[in-house]
Amino acid sequence: SKGPTLYQRVGGYDRIAAFVDTAFPRVATHPDLMHLFRGHSMDSNVRQRQLIIDRLCHDTGGPCAYTGRPLTTVHENLKITAAEWEVFMKILEQTARELTIVDPERREFLEIFHGRYRGETVDR
Repeated sequence: SKGPTLYQRVGGYDRIAAFVDTAFPRVATHPDLMHLFRGHSMDSNVRQRQLIIDRLCHDTGGPCAYTGRPLTTVHENLKITAAEWEVFMKILEQTARELTIVDPERREFLEIFHGRYRGETVDR
């Protein structure tokens, strides 16, 4: 066996949910990023939260299924800039530190965003 998954090593579902519940309200209310979230209903925000948790749970090797649209589709009209992406990643990094997700898990966890989602979102 390959040993515990990243999902297990970061603390499982509750820890991922805590990360999303801490980081994403900060992202959605950050002056440089809030325009990306305009017009979302409360209902849509609750669904979005669940999809983000499911996606991270899935991508870290956990037992969740991601049922959302491909991230290319989700992000294509947002025209996220490299500068916005950097602000986003700083918030995630800060949140991971606050929740005491330590290296190497923190690096691996953040790498999911860097590696997997970056190519799908950022205008080159």
